[in-house]
Amino acid sequence: MNVNELVSQLLEKAESVLPPGELVPYIGNLFQFNKNRQFEKRIKANEEKLIKIFKSISEVEYDFFVEKIGTLAIQKIILDEQDDKAEYFVLGFENCVNKNLKDEDRIINYFDVISDLRMIDIKRLIFLYEYLEGKEPENVFGSDISSHTRYVDQKLDRMNLIIKPTFEGMESDTVIDQVTITTFALEILDFIGYVYEQ
Repeated sequence: MNVNELVSQLLEKAESVLPPGELVPYIGNLFQFNKNRQFEKRIKANEEKLIKIFKSISEVEYDFFVEKIGTLAIQKIILDEQDDKAEYFVLGFENCVNKNLKDEDRIINYFDVISDLRMIDIKRLIFLYEYLEGKEPENVFGSDISSHTRYVDQKLDRMNLIIKPTFEGMESDTVIDQVTITTFALEILDFIGYVYEQ
């Protein structure tokens, strides 16, 4: 079975989460057309990696990694708003297979967190982590702490990925030297294939 056949099978399962077209035919058809176009683009961009992952799954592990985790990854790829994030869902899928990760609740949680993050959130998390590790990360935010940066940092804090400092009961602007990256954030970074040393 080639990757296109596997993806077709997974897509059939994943389509059950898409809005039903018969309720609002025009919007449903437009949504479906757009999602199919996005999906094809995202799969093409990650096709080589997907083929490699599918080929590495043993027959014994097929049911779990293809039917459960592969289906979940494909659903996330279809439904996400940002094309660039498809790579992170594929990397998460690959890490599950490579590390033989079978804690389904944990895997679902990781995929859900990635879904809830925007690309700018992920870039900010990586920037904060690298900065606090003493590296010289690319700063996509500039030197000023803008309202946008504050919003991203508050979101990361709410999601338990960073801990922002507080002073006398008041939350401060992000003072990045005083930010803490949580263990949960490290797990997410590891899941998406971002290599770090523990």
